[in-house]
Amino acid sequence: MFPLNGNKFAKPSFLFSQEIAKMNRNELLLEDILSNNDIVQDIKDNPNSPFLHFFHIENILKLIDYSLKIPKNKDDYKICYQFPFNATEILCSNNPLIQEKFFYEVKNINLNNNEKKDNRNDIKNININFQNYKGIEKIENQKIGEISYIIIDYIFDFLKESNLENNSNYVLVGYFNKILNNLIDNQSEKMINYIYNYPDKDKLNFFSLFINHMSKKAICNILLKILLYENEQIPDLYDKKIIVSQNIVKELQNTDDNIKYENICNTICKALENKKLFQIFMKDENFIKILFELLNDTKNDKNKSNSILNLHIKINEQILKNFERKFTHDIYEENQNDFLKAILGNDIKNIIDEKEEKNYIIDQSIIKDI
Repeated sequence: MFPLNGNKFAKPSFLFSQEIAKMNRNELLLEDILSNNDIVQDIKDNPNSPFLHFFHIENILKLIDYSLKIPKNKDDYKICYQFPFNATEILCSNNPLIQEKFFYEVKNINLNNNEKKDNRNDIKNININFQNYKGIEKIENQKIGEISYIIIDYIFDFLKESNLENNSNYVLVGYFNKILNNLIDNQSEKMINYIYNYPDKDKLNFFSLFINHMSKKAICNILLKILLYENEQIPDLYDKKIIVSQNIVKELQNTDDNIKYENICNTICKALENKKLFQIFMKDENFIKILFELLNDTKNDKNKSNSILNLHIKINEQILKNFERKFTHDIYEENQNDFLKAILGNDIKNIIDEKEEKNYIIDQSIIKDI
């Protein structure tokens, strides 16, 4: 019998005797676990749950499929609702034996006869559905002690254009958001290091996956969370964030999607509340110039003009809070001297509110006349 854990919330193992017997006979299926809410809860709450060792690489990949892929049988309640929900709950479990699977360390395992094998054997009999997955070949070639990102890579495949049907589904986007948030909260250093430094990735393209999906607020929230994270151990992090911020602004210029436009503006507004991110966005000398151009270009689109106007207001608010006033002053003076004089001498928000009451769109000429 498997040992009981002292956790008062964990259910006794004998309540799962049938499932444990099936597992010992190698007959237990992942679907058996996902069908049983009590087992899912035990996996989440019980550090000694007898089912934890069931989650080798293949079953973790299957959990991700249930969480982030639209099922083929759309009439089956379990497959469409219960399985995706419970799969996400397991993936977001804080149980160390689940969490360690995301950053798969290739290591030796001691056997009963004092022999050693390495855990790459986990993948040798992997299901045919995953045999062609490129991460499998990578892990087979890795050395003892190296970290494999096979699981993390598989999660981020969700954002690729080839998965358009899946990443257009807002329920699945919500599950993706939950999984990523959990990883960033619980393994922040590893996750941020993966995002910025994983050598096999084209980082510019990697962040473009997020930016392409900024029509979904959940994706915007993850991107903002990544940008807000600080770690002095990551080389050139400041410069890397500048590149990301510039690409976000470029997307603002290029998108015709009103929802994405509003989400990008709101994301930048939230970013500007952070002193370091304020500096990063303002570091680009074209940033303010672009905002003026967008303000002028969107006069006839009320939703877009309000969104870009909120950005100008946010910049003003942060200047009034003395976020690097001298630093900001130099940028404004070089790029928009007329606006600088007005914005540093007036509370533009009150003026804008007054103009909006008259349903009047503010442009550069009006600002200069303030």
